[in-house]
Amino acid sequence: MKKGLIERTLKDISTSRPPRPIRDYSGRRLTERRYEARLTQEDLAALVGVSKQTVGFWEQGRRYPTLTHVAKLQEVLYEELRRVRAREQALRRLMQERRNRQAAQEGK
Repeated sequence: MKKGLIERTLKDISTSRPPRPIRDYSGRRLTERRYEARLTQEDLAALVGVSKQTVGFWEQGRRYPTLTHVAKLQEVLYEELRRVRAREQALRRLMQERRNRQAAQEGK
């Protein structure tokens, strides 16, 4: 994290102002992670607590999320990606077991 961002965030916290938007941020990366997590903009918006339009603006770079929203995005996307990968691994195991059973039956 850049030093200026940390200082700005600490200043925001200490003065109890609403958090500032984060400009060191990539909308393209958010879009990629959302696709990997198999989420629509509407799904992600509901999980983060913002509107679908807000997610669209973040992805287009027209607006920037606050530090609070970035933390929530990270939490939500991490959990969703973990679930997707777990489902993919379970599917691979099932497919391998099926191939093994078929090979065993053909070998008899």
